[in-house]
Amino acid sequence: MISNRQDRDASMAENVRWLVDQMPATGKIVLWAHNGHVNTVAPAMGQALRQVYGSQMVVVGSCFGSGSFTAVTLSGNTPQGLATQTVGVPVQDSYEDYFLNSGIPRFILDLRNRDLSQPNTSWLAGPRLFRSIGSGFNPASPSSYFYQESLPTEFDLMIFFDRTNATQVLPFNYPSQF
Repeated sequence: MISNRQDRDASMAENVRWLVDQMPATGKIVLWAHNGHVNTVAPAMGQALRQVYGSQMVVVGSCFGSGSFTAVTLSGNTPQGLATQTVGVPVQDSYEDYFLNSGIPRFILDLRNRDLSQPNTSWLAGPRLFRSIGSGFNPASPSSYFYQESLPTEFDLMIFFDRTNATQVLPFNYPSQF
């Protein structure tokens, strides 16, 4: 049985392919989604799109050292509402830890066509811990959002910010009927 996430990613990939098919031959598209959806490792939208578009597609991931962000607060798996979340420095020896310790506050790292056998680049090959926070976050267990990943196999470029600030949530009144 296919999971709901796989169904969702397959549907998103199908929608992107449809949009691309509607464009002129010289058209381009920019798609913004969570790292978990755009990465090129199955099952993900990015993996399905990579099979169709190959190197015509550039997959950009993003990560940060510390700071705040907006997500649904989770208590266990129970959602408690949208709120500002804060995390401290990343887990030691994670990709974010290496990036933060570079001393460069923000950068874009091109992961394509790298010789990862050299001493100064071999750490990039991984796998090593990489933070992945989606729409929900349990502040009681921030280290549980780190997973073993190999960035060069999942992304073409990685954007890093040493510190991030939460979005400002605008007030919204839900309509009583749709």
